[in-house]
Amino acid sequence: MSSAPLARLVTDSTLRLPATSLTAGESAVIADALMPRLERSRSLLGSGVDEQIPSAPALAHSAAADTATGAASSALIDTPLAAALASLDLTGDLAPYGWRVGVGDGLALHAARDHANRLLDAARIALFGFDGPLTIQRPGSVALAAAVFTASGERALGDPGLLRDLPHLLAGGLARETAQVRERVPGAALDITLDERGLRAVQQGRIRTASGYRFHPPVGRDAITRHLATVLTSSAEPSTAQPRILIDAHTDLVDAARSAGAERIGLDPLSGQARRPGRLWELLADARDRGVGLTFVLAPGREEKALSHVLSCWRELGFAPREARGFDFLLSRGSARRREQSLTADQALSLPEIEQGMRMMLRWGERLEA
Repeated sequence: MSSAPLARLVTDSTLRLPATSLTAGESAVIADALMPRLERSRSLLGSGVDEQIPSAPALAHSAAADTATGAASSALIDTPLAAALASLDLTGDLAPYGWRVGVGDGLALHAARDHANRLLDAARIALFGFDGPLTIQRPGSVALAAAVFTASGERALGDPGLLRDLPHLLAGGLARETAQVRERVPGAALDITLDERGLRAVQQGRIRTASGYRFHPPVGRDAITRHLATVLTSSAEPSTAQPRILIDAHTDLVDAARSAGAERIGLDPLSGQARRPGRLWELLADARDRGVGLTFVLAPGREEKALSHVLSCWRELGFAPREARGFDFLLSRGSARRREQSLTADQALSLPEIEQGMRMMLRWGERLEA
C-alpha cells in the first residue's frame, strides 16, 4: 500500500472556459474553443497535482448555453451524451424533447459526429507529445436507455430489444473511440468513466414514461449486472484499464458492480447510503481488499465535506489515515437526474473549480501523511 500514490485526481471530462479567456473568434462558435480548452486541461492536469498525486487531462466537453428543451444547438452537441451517441452504430436525431435513435441520421447527429472528429483533431495538436492517462466520461448503457428516445417518442427503457442491444453498441463505440484517440495521441492511455448515476431510480421503477403519467417497469439487479458486465468485458483491452463505473451509493448496486466484474467503482460519498458509516462502507473496504479501485466524486464547493467524510468513515472501519492512500477522486458538478437529457453550461467545471480541487488534493495528502 505504501507504494501507491496518495491519491489520483480526474474530472468528469467537462471544462467551461470564461468568455474573457477566449478571443472574439473563439467565443463565436463553441467548436472554435476546442484548442484552448484542451490546452488548459493539459496545462492544469497533465503534470499531476504533485509528485505523489497524479492527475489526468480530459477530452473535455462544455455546453455553450442553458437549454431545457433540447433545441438543436451546440449546447447539446458538445456533451458526453452526444459524444456517446456519435460513436454508436445507430442512426439518430435531436427532437424537441431530446435525442431519438433509429430514425435515420439527422443534422444534429451529423453535427455531433463532426464535432467529435474536430475534438480529436484538436487533441492531435494540443496534446502533441503527451504521454499519460487521458480521461473521457460517457453515460453507461442503462443511463443511455433512460436518456434517449425511440422513433415512437418513448424512452429506450421501454424497448426490450434496444435495451438489450445498448451495452453491445456502447462497447463498440468505446472501442472505436479508443482506437481514434490512440491514432491522434499515441502516448495517451484512455481512462474511461461510465456514468451510471441514476441506476437506483431505474432499478426502483422511478423513471417516468414520455407522457409523464406512468413509470417504466423496474429493471432488476440481474439485468443491471448483465448490462455492466457486457460493457466492461466487451470494451476492455489488455493495454488499457477497465472503465470506471460511477453508481449510486447503495449496497445493491455495489454488489451488482462487483458481480459484473468491475475493477473500478465510483460513487458520491455524500449521497445515499454512503452518508453514514455502515454496510456500504464495509462492502467498499472488502472490494478494495480484493483489488477493486475506489473513486469518490467531489462536487465543487463540497470537497472539504466529502474528503472529511471519506476519512471519517474509513477510520470507523478501523483503518489508519495512511491506509486511505490510492483512492481516485473525480470532480463533477452534474447530478444523475440533471444529466438525463443534456449537460448545460452551469454543469461544466470551471477553471477555478479544477484549481480548487487540486488544492484540496494537496490538503488530503497532508492529512494522510500527518
